[in-house]
Parts: sequence; structure tokens; C-alpha cells
Amino acid sequence: MDSTSEASALLKVKIGTSCYVYDLDDVLAAAQELRSAVPAASRLYYSLKANPHPVVAGVLADAGFRAEVSSIGEFDQACRAGFTAAEALYTGPGKTERDLRDAISRGVRVFSCESVDEIRCLDRQEVPGGDSLQVLLRINGMESHSAGSLRMANTASQFGLTPDRLEGALAQARNVRVVGMHLYTISNAHDVQALIDEHLFNLGAAHRLAGEFGISLEVLDLGGGFASPYARPGERPDYRALRPAVEAEVAGLGLADTTLAFESGRFLVGGSGSLLTEVVDVKQSHAKTFVVLASGINHLGGMSGLRRLPPASAVFENLMPSQGEPETVTLVGPLCTPTDVLSARVWMPRPRIGDVLRVPNVGAYGLTASLVGFLGHEAPAEVTTRAGEVVTVSRLRLTREEERADGFSDSAQDIAHRMQPLLAQHASAADASARFPEESLKALRASGLLGLLVPRSYGGLGGGLRDLAEVGVILGAGCTSTAMIWAMHCQQVDAVVRFGSAELRQRVLPEIARGACYLGSVTSERMKGGDLLTSASALVADGERFWLNRDAPIVTGGMHADSYLVTMRSAPEASPNRVTLVWADRASLTVEQRREWNTMGMRATESVGLTLRGFVDRGAVIGEEGGFRAIALESFVPVGHIAWAAVWLGAARGGLARVATSMRSREQSSVPAAQSDLAQARLADVRTKLEAVSAYLWQVVAEVEQLRSARQRPDAPATQIHLNTLKVLASTLTYQAVDECVQLVGLAHGYRRDSELRLEAVLRDLRSASLNLSNDRLQVTSGALGLVDTSVRLVARSGFRW
Repeated sequence: MDSTSEASALLKVKIGTSCYVYDLDDVLAAAQELRSAVPAASRLYYSLKANPHPVVAGVLADAGFRAEVSSIGEFDQACRAGFTAAEALYTGPGKTERDLRDAISRGVRVFSCESVDEIRCLDRQEVPGGDSLQVLLRINGMESHSAGSLRMANTASQFGLTPDRLEGALAQARNVRVVGMHLYTISNAHDVQALIDEHLFNLGAAHRLAGEFGISLEVLDLGGGFASPYARPGERPDYRALRPAVEAEVAGLGLADTTLAFESGRFLVGGSGSLLTEVVDVKQSHAKTFVVLASGINHLGGMSGLRRLPPASAVFENLMPSQGEPETVTLVGPLCTPTDVLSARVWMPRPRIGDVLRVPNVGAYGLTASLVGFLGHEAPAEVTTRAGEVVTVSRLRLTREEERADGFSDSAQDIAHRMQPLLAQHASAADASARFPEESLKALRASGLLGLLVPRSYGGLGGGLRDLAEVGVILGAGCTSTAMIWAMHCQQVDAVVRFGSAELRQRVLPEIARGACYLGSVTSERMKGGDLLTSASALVADGERFWLNRDAPIVTGGMHADSYLVTMRSAPEASPNRVTLVWADRASLTVEQRREWNTMGMRATESVGLTLRGFVDRGAVIGEEGGFRAIALESFVPVGHIAWAAVWLGAARGGLARVATSMRSREQSSVPAAQSDLAQARLADVRTKLEAVSAYLWQVVAEVEQLRSARQRPDAPATQIHLNTLKVLASTLTYQAVDECVQLVGLAHGYRRDSELRLEAVLRDLRSASLNLSNDRLQVTSGALGLVDTSVRLVARSGFRW
């Protein structure tokens, strides 16, 4: 991106006095250069520390790179950008047991271990789903004479294990599997031959150590060292001579079966970024001229004191026409400290107030490597561009969050328990009037539960399927309608998290997390019999937009949604099963109500018929165009069936709890006494049904969570049968359980609308459960799948072999 385009970008987006501009095309070009410089089958990692911006990093995730992270925060940022958790490499010294435990719970399975104690700590961690943890031993302490700008090892440091500690480290690896070594010994090597020599030396050293200590070399991570100019003009080095040299050494050492891995940060993103900053003052002090900029070491170069970046040497270009003769000036930032000097004694025409200066090659170790929090100045905006056009504009903000005195935050379940009585308070009135529970939704927005499945890196609660089920059970006991509204919303959120583009996730997930966006689901359609995987209405392409004209007979809470996920046929000429899922902002649509909602149960969901018309950008497509089937199998079906089953179970459990309490406390003449054999038998029958639903629910949750952790799709016939069975079982047995509760307590207490047991409303709500995605349709599907799963793999614990 040229200087003129960058200046116009700054003015176009109106983002203040400073901004970083990242050229995504340059990131992709660097990725291709690096791939051509290393052996063809090499595993490539992007080091998030260089620049964790989700859109920048997302380009590399889409290009097939894996994430190298050194903290839970970096890992969350990597997931936000679209990297796969199970493929991430967790590195760095000083990992705490909490770090390891949190990383494992989030799906990390590969660790670079730096000490004997770290391996011992990792070895005792429990791993969900019975997965094994893979360990690379980081090696330090071998003599090498190559020179780089920064030595990372082969000298006394906090990094890695010296060879004399390897035997003790291996002795601690009882449950984890040591799969290779990690040698990162040089950084920012502009001398191409020096980098080649370093990697060849490390190849030989790893080969010798593997033979001496019996270490498997399934994977050998040679680190990086790939350089890029920083804060001054220049081009990336050409490392193409590295590939043949490494390939020849690998062949000579007999390491053809070893997977080589390389890491890079600055080479990949350094050249993509420029810092643009305005001149806010020009002043004379004695014989010196000081140019005060809107950006200082809080925006650039704050790590220079750590010798990661050169101090006070950034090269600035004035993007405005210069006037006057060159003179010596000092470029300083706005901070109240004499150390805020970006470039001393610069020979250039004196800038004027309002001029825009540019620093090139700061896409790596720029903003997040600076003193962003010092003195509380606003961070510069970050602008991503592609083909000279602005893609996204965002701004990093530091916030302070209150924590409980005991050091723990409220869990999602704690929040749900606080919400439950509020939902119950408004349930009867909303049911009687078939009115959307606005008060309850307002409380859910404020609670953070709309962001339950939004990753923490976007400000959400970072919950999983077990959290979804647990919260659903709790909310369902308060108000079935409100809980189903929430469950349908969560189903849509999961699809965005798992299949949305980096740009879309960056834009919408923080809004969902803070409760500003309730999502409506537009999947119903007349004349298709509830078939989720087909659509008659088609998207019509209009340049970079699509025209959307969609009629839906049922949209849960549709008139109250802030945005919608809409299924459409991918094009007028496409077959009905080429379905595309799109995000549609309410503000960009014309939304008309076409049908009232006056039903037996679930009255407060206000699931009216709607017609939606408007344009959506191509970037609003979720997943692949025409690829909704994959989203349905991996997200809509498992999340929907689990969340619905949980809500129905919660509603029935709440009814049973009220009945049991009443039976214990009332006179025998009022309701059946707890001492009655018949009453106790009926009570046990109700409990048996709910126990069965509960057990099956948690077993299916475990099965799908294990598949997700292993990055496997839940599309096996047996798994699909289990998901369908969960829905059928829960919808049938919870309704029967509440019906039996009504029979147990009789007309006066079970059938009356004004009874404090509230069974009549729950019974009506649960009657809809078997109709919501018809049980008959699901049973037909399961029957067909049963002819494929001839081994009859029933639901069971992980690892059980039928």
C-alpha cells in the first residue's frame, strides 16, 4: 500500500491522530515467501507475539499456519483469529500449573517444555476425552558460532533444558508423550548464510541428542530467525537458499521421517504495517527543534529498553508536501517523560502542525510491544486493508474488571441461578398475554449470558457445551419460553464462532458478549416440511452484495432481534440443497411481521412470521457459500439438541421439585401425602424419566465435546443417532413427566392456571417439544442411519469398544 493510499485511509476512516495500517496482501505474500524458503512438508507456526491483531493473524490461519503462543491470552487471541486449538504450540518459560490446566481445557495438546519441573507438572494434568499430550523438549546449551541480532539459546538463559538435564526430564514423562525437540537459538538474522549455518548445526545437534538419549524425533522444531527491517525502509531477506541446504542435511542424517517445524513472527507481518501519526506541536528549545507527535513510545518501540527493538532510531517520512530546507529535528511523543523519543537528530524539512508522518515496517512488535497503558493515552486505531481498500477499523482498549475478594469470578451457572427467579417472576404475565419477555431478555443482556459461547478473547464467558447445558437446565426452571429464546440465540452464536470469518467475528462477537446483540434464527420456510437443509428462497448476487428476500413462518423472538442468521439457497439457479447461511443486521433490512403467534404453549417466545428484505455484504456469509450442511452437522444440530433438551429438562425438573415440596408440606386432604405408596410410586416414575433424560444429556455432551476437542466432526452415523435420540427422548419424557405430575396432584393443583405449582403452563410449553423439529422426521432419519451403523454403537463412555 503506497503512502498516498495510507494517508487517505487515515482521513477516510476518521479515526483520530494516529493509526496503524496493516496491508493484508503483504502478509499473504510474506507467507508464500516463507513457505518457499523451507522444505515443502514443513510445519509452519505464526508467533502471535509479533502481532495478535485478529484479522492480520487470521490471514495466516487461513493460509494453513498454526499458532505459536506463550500465554493463555495469546492462545485466546489465536482462537479469535481462527487458528485450531489442537494444532497450537504452547511455548515459553515459567508456565504455571494454572496456565497448563487452562491451556489443556481449551484444547491445547502440544507443549514445548523448558524444565524438568514443567514436564513433571504437565505429566500430572488430566486431559479431557483421554487425549494424550505431546511434548517437544526445548534444548539449550550447545556451542554454535553463528551470529544473529539476538541470541535465544546456547548461552546461559531462562530458555530450555541443557543436555545434562535431559535424562531427568525424560524420567518425568510418564503420561505425556515426548515427540521431539525444539531449538530456537537465533532471532532476526539478516545474514542469510548465518541463519542457514545455525539451522544446519541444530539439525546435527538434535540428531546426536536423539541418538544419545533415545528421544523420538517425530517432530523437530528449528525455531525461526527470519528477519525483517524494523521502523525503517527495507525489504525482507531472501531465504530461498535455506530449503536445499536443509533438505540435503536432512537426507544426510537420515531424518526423512521427521516433520520439521519453523516459527516466524516479524518476517510474516513486519512489512505489512505502517504507523501514521500527526504532528501536534513544533517547538524550539535552546538550539534544538522538537517535533511533538501524537504517537510516542506508548505506540511504538516501548520494548527498546528490553533490547528487542532499536531505541530512538525510527525513520519517518512526511506524507504531506514538505516546505523549507532540511534541518536537524528530534521527533518525540506526547508522554510526560524525557525518555519519549522516537528518533533523535533527524535531518528533514521541519514538519508543520497537522502534517502526517509515516513509519514503515512496523507490522511486527508495534502496538502491543509498546507501553500502551502508560499515562492512559488512547491507543491508535488499527486499520486493515486489502487491495488498497479498508477492510476493518478497530482500537485496542485497556479495561479494569472487578473480581471477587476470593479471587474467583462468578461462573455462568452462578449467573444463571441469579437470573432464574427473575425469569419466573415475569413468566406468567408473558405467557398469559403471549408477549415477548422483554424484562427477562434485558436482564439476560446485562448478565453476560448472551455471550456464554463467545470466547473470552472477544469479551465473552468462553463457555462450552457443558456450560450451555447446565445454564439451560437452570434457566428452564424459571421460564421455559425465555430459556428457549436464549437457547436459540446460543445456537446461532456457536455457528458464528466456529464458521464466521475473522472480520465478522471481530465485528460482532464483542457486541454479542456485552449483550448488545440478540440473534434471531431464520431457518423456517413454507412448503419444505421442516427440512433444515433445503431452501426455496435464493440469494441474488449484486456485485459485492447479495439481495435477500426471505419469508419465514416462524422466527423465535423475531421482532425483537438485533440481527439474524438466515438460510437461503445460494443462487437462483442453485439446487434447493445448496444452502448458504448469512448474517443480516436488523438495521440494513426491512422487517415486516406477517403472522401472529397465538399458541397453546411457548407463548412468550412470540415466534411470529416475518418477511426480511435487504442487502447483505458477501463478507456476511458464514462458512462456505452453499455449505450450510456442514454448519448444521457441526453446530446447529448438536448445539440445538443439547440446549433444547437442557431447557426442557430444567422445566420438568422445576415442576417436579415444586410438586415434591408441596407433597411434603401440605395436609393429606390437600394433595397426595408423601407417605402414600401410590403417590411415592408415581413420584418415582416421574423421577425415573428425568434421570434418564439427564444421564443421556450429559453423555451426549461428553461425546460431542470430545469430538470438538479432537477437531473431529460429529457426523458419524452413531453420533447423529445419539443427537437425534437426545432430542426425541427429552421432548417425550419431560412432557410425560409433567403430565404425570398433573395426574399426581389432581385438578385443584395441577390443572388450574392459577396454581402456585405452575404445572399447567409447563405442560403446555413441553407439548411443543416434539413438534419443534418434528420427532417423526428425526426418527425417519435415525432409522436410515441405523442401517448404516450396523455395529449398533450405542451411547457410552469415551473409549468403550462395543
